[in-house]
Amino acid sequence: MNYRPEIDGLRAVAVIPVILFHAGLKFLSGGFIGVDIFFVISGYLITMKILEDLDSNNFCLFNFYEKRARRILPALFVVTIVCVPFAWFLLDYSNLNKFGNALIGISCFVSNMVFWKDQGYFADSSELNPLLHTWSLSVEEQYYLFFPLLLLFFWRFGKRTLVAILLILIVASICLSEWVSLFDYSANFYLAPTRMWEILVGSVCAVWVNKCGVKNNEILSAIGILTILASFFVYTHNTHFPSLYTILPVLGVVMLVIFCGNKTLTYAFLSSKLLVGVGLISYSAYLWHQPLFAFYRIYSKKIDLSLPSVALLIALTFIFAVVSWKYVEQPFRKRKNFSSMKIFLLSIAICITIATIGYFSKLATKNYEYSLASKLESNKYIYFSNMDERKFIQGRLSGDLKNADVICVGSSRLMQINSTMIEGEMYNFSVSGASIEDLLAISLESIAKLKSKTIYIGLDPWIMNVNNMQDRYKSIIDLYDYWLKEVDKNDSQLKPFLADYNQIHKKDSLEFVLHELYSKFSKTSNSLIPLNDSIEAIAKKSYDGSHIYDSSYSNLPDQLIYKQFNDWIDYGMHDFVYDKNSEYVLLKLLKYLCSRNIDINLFLSPYHPDFFKRIQTERPEILEIEESFRNIAKKLNIKIIGTYDPNMLGLSVDDFYDGIHPKEKALEKILGKS
Repeated sequence: MNYRPEIDGLRAVAVIPVILFHAGLKFLSGGFIGVDIFFVISGYLITMKILEDLDSNNFCLFNFYEKRARRILPALFVVTIVCVPFAWFLLDYSNLNKFGNALIGISCFVSNMVFWKDQGYFADSSELNPLLHTWSLSVEEQYYLFFPLLLLFFWRFGKRTLVAILLILIVASICLSEWVSLFDYSANFYLAPTRMWEILVGSVCAVWVNKCGVKNNEILSAIGILTILASFFVYTHNTHFPSLYTILPVLGVVMLVIFCGNKTLTYAFLSSKLLVGVGLISYSAYLWHQPLFAFYRIYSKKIDLSLPSVALLIALTFIFAVVSWKYVEQPFRKRKNFSSMKIFLLSIAICITIATIGYFSKLATKNYEYSLASKLESNKYIYFSNMDERKFIQGRLSGDLKNADVICVGSSRLMQINSTMIEGEMYNFSVSGASIEDLLAISLESIAKLKSKTIYIGLDPWIMNVNNMQDRYKSIIDLYDYWLKEVDKNDSQLKPFLADYNQIHKKDSLEFVLHELYSKFSKTSNSLIPLNDSIEAIAKKSYDGSHIYDSSYSNLPDQLIYKQFNDWIDYGMHDFVYDKNSEYVLLKLLKYLCSRNIDINLFLSPYHPDFFKRIQTERPEILEIEESFRNIAKKLNIKIIGTYDPNMLGLSVDDFYDGIHPKEKALEKILGKS
């Protein structure tokens, strides 16, 4: 295949904005589009090579995979392994656990799927993830697995048929992307089927160039480069992406690939020595930049970097890229240095090693919520974000807590209840999106451990929906199963369940050994949890378990609050079907508490007044569920406090953080303490 220096120049045009975007430079708000340019380039180059081999009857599938392995894996492996000690030294429990997931994903070529599940690309914490950028490599790797097989199959039918099939796949992928984006933005961003059309567009370009050659068109090539450059400045993280908007920069690449002949000014620009040089090391630069920026941010505890810091990190990126390109990429591409068998065996060995390190990283931080819980004894506040709340509460209940007169359990709609509102020692063990399973497990475990005589139980409508999707209780499924059996036995005593907590603290367990090793090695594992000046502080829990919002949440603009109503109206209530089993479990819990002479207070947390108007017309079943809760309370002679209707409580829009979360002053009114 004839070398095209302007393609390397285009690689430089792609990688530089990506690096500057991740550096936090605001003027390049669409710098992330560089990845989409890489996708089109990859599709073009790979397809060109395969087509030329097929034309000469010289294509070998094994050789194709070998070349891809030589091109991608050595530098990726080096960067990944270099990241490991820094991760163990700098990352906290939660992020080291995610790092372990990423290592396993990289070794199995599915890191895009890992990040789809773990976090969004534009989330605040993405800037602290050293391996987040490997998602795009996984998309390409998955493409490399199936695309040669597709070409081999359709090659026999001629190039016209091949192009028709590719165009059908492109349209199907774009349509799938638009559809998936309606209900799962993260899946649309990360997964190969919704990204595949960008690479396939490059493949269609290859078929064109293979047949007709590269054309010299001054106007179209200029439009192509200007379209790409404009996208870097016009698009932002709020732009729906990938979507039909993505077609513009993708078409820009198409124009360059097809019409940027060696007689055009655009060719002269892209084939300049500087851009070609950057393009040659662009892969290594892409690999190194994210870990450098992420680890520096974590070390300095700053998301927004100063210009000197940015300049230094960018310089280091390109220094490392040059070294990596010369001493890693180039040597491994030559068969005289490493035979096919050596590449194959070495790749397998390193993949297994990386996956093993990932597993150990996860094991060392498994149940890290218990460590956070033990540190809370000397802290006023602790993070609410980035932890499994349920396991955290289980860890707290396994520690040395004082006995409490009152326990509060429920969802985030009850988290603002604190000790000043209730007489006596109180703990709030509410969790986000509480299900009936959470209510039963946490209620009985907390009462058993703290000898409480009074309990407030928040009842949300979604606990009565079969399709509520509130399955986070599964992280404490053993606790739920234990207490469900105790309720069924109607045992005469409340005996705390501590088996899970005690099990992971056995001195001879591998998990305990790794946990201790990490605690000694890590810079962050034993430090006190920082407060609002932390890089990831969004919300906290106070010592009594109540939720504390910071100003970024408590001062949301009205426009955003009302926009969120569209999401809240379906929260936990999509495809509503009344859950008889949840009603049965709730009745068993309440009867069990009554048999223990526990003072029960069922709490109905109100909704934002304007949001409640929508509930009345769009979700009348919520009102029916409130009535069923009242019937249960009346039947069992249990006190019920509050109502979903804010007007009956005399609440205004100023009494709410958003559509479903009342502020402290609202809960004080309901509890009669205003």
